[in-house]
Amino acid sequence: MTDVVLRPPTAADLADIADCWSISFGDSPALAREIIAAGDLLHTAMAAVCAGRVRSVMFAFPELRFGGGVKAAYLYALCTAPEYRGRGLGRAVCDALAQRCFALGVEVACLAPADAGLERWYCRTLGFSPVQRVQAVPLECAADAAWAVPVSAAEYAALRRAAGVVPALPDRLLAAQAAILQYTGGAFVRMASLGALVCAEPRGDTLLVRELLCPAGAERAAAAALGARWPGLSLRLCRPASEGGRVLLGRACSGAPLPQLNGLFSFPLE
Repeated sequence: MTDVVLRPPTAADLADIADCWSISFGDSPALAREIIAAGDLLHTAMAAVCAGRVRSVMFAFPELRFGGGVKAAYLYALCTAPEYRGRGLGRAVCDALAQRCFALGVEVACLAPADAGLERWYCRTLGFSPVQRVQAVPLECAADAAWAVPVSAAEYAALRRAAGVVPALPDRLLAAQAAILQYTGGAFVRMASLGALVCAEPRGDTLLVRELLCPAGAERAAAAALGARWPGLSLRLCRPASEGGRVLLGRACSGAPLPQLNGLFSFPLE
């Protein structure tokens, strides 16, 4: 990896970053710019610069707080220009970003690989280990559902805090998610009668439920309310699972033991 510079990106790099994001995740460059601006994502990111251009980048939210006061960072959206893949840029960017977060006092860096192959890559090459698993479970809809009322990202955050939900999600992450919800037709919603909070977005013929917070046993009623708001879609919900499904990986600072992360984190933006 000769002539590669690892550094935090700047506003001057935005066009290159939006192109990498667009090619990797399928969003338009305009939407990529909107998400990056909404979450102030350049503030905590790391880039690999080749010949004066950003060719790989990854973002982080180092403000997470899990149960027990564990300080964590969420690393996400690692993207590399196609012609530079397979050269070790992604590995170098992710490692440098994790080290930057540790320097800020973070105890554990977390990420959610999109598939099993990436899970193995992060564990084998960068020292991550599984800390939580989630599994997609279908939920049936009912016609006589209560209405789900949309709320703003700020209201959603306030309701989460009032309920004592962990981990606490930083405002920057919720702002970035709000930009995605506006583009996809999703929403943060509150179901006061059920004491439930939901973040959900349509993806093709499926309603992807990013987060469902409700009392035990109320999942089906909440799913019915979502079915009334987004009719005709198949609902899928991430729930904890002992095996299978998507995994949340963690890496501790300087080889320290991986702390116990209490609380389900279910906000992958990829």
